[in-house]
Amino acid sequence: MACGFTSECYETQGCSESDLSFQLSVIENGAAPPTEPGGVPLPALGEIVQGSDTQIGEVMRMDTGALMYRANYRLVGQRIRVAPPAMLTIIPNGEARYTAHFLDVALSITYRGRCEIVEDEPETTETPTE
Repeated sequence: MACGFTSECYETQGCSESDLSFQLSVIENGAAPPTEPGGVPLPALGEIVQGSDTQIGEVMRMDTGALMYRANYRLVGQRIRVAPPAMLTIIPNGEARYTAHFLDVALSITYRGRCEIVEDEPETTETPTE
């Protein structure tokens, strides 16, 4: 799923243009919706990849159809580190919010944009020739 964000909003400074983009992928399935309204969704393992930066976290599909991603770890080289808190929500029409929190200062940034499923290129089929 490709996500792109056109604005970034600092909590006390207002919003400005943004060109943040990344890919969200489910790397271990399990993001099933809850079986009952209000039930607890089953999390899947997911990753957000932005250039050489990779975050690993949980992906859940809520009973509203929305997707939620919560970062747990960050890959730094070959080492896994605890990721700064971050959350991505995507509602069924593709609108998305990504919020990143910092651990060294009391600050968060909210990004506004869209996420869309990227269709794979169609497979070509060759017609046998006689």
